[in-house]
Amino acid sequence: MANIRKLGQSWQARVRRRGFPDETKSFPTKAETERWARSIEGEMDRGEFVSRTEAEQTTFGEVIRRYMKIAPPALAGHAGDVEQRAAPLLPAASRLAALWRGKICLVGILCFVGC
Repeated sequence: MANIRKLGQSWQARVRRRGFPDETKSFPTKAETERWARSIEGEMDRGEFVSRTEAEQTTFGEVIRRYMKIAPPALAGHAGDVEQRAAPLLPAASRLAALWRGKICLVGILCFVGC
């Protein structure tokens, strides 16, 4: 069961289950907090849970930098193009939403930056 508490003007839920990492998140309303906690607990019960913590803390710029390090050799000639097209987006990149099941569609990222 989740632990829900009020922190200043927001509400925080902490979900702790054996065999899973602790998950903590804050919301402006108690209802949103409870809904999130139930969702996470349900995923854990069904064995579908994947922690989104790293994805939520990763900026778009970091995703591009990581991709540039692992880009397939066939795209090596285009690496400079991707970096040049993505450069204006990097400073303004906000936190990425949690990625579905923690996976990134690299082709989608390349299409996003205009390749």
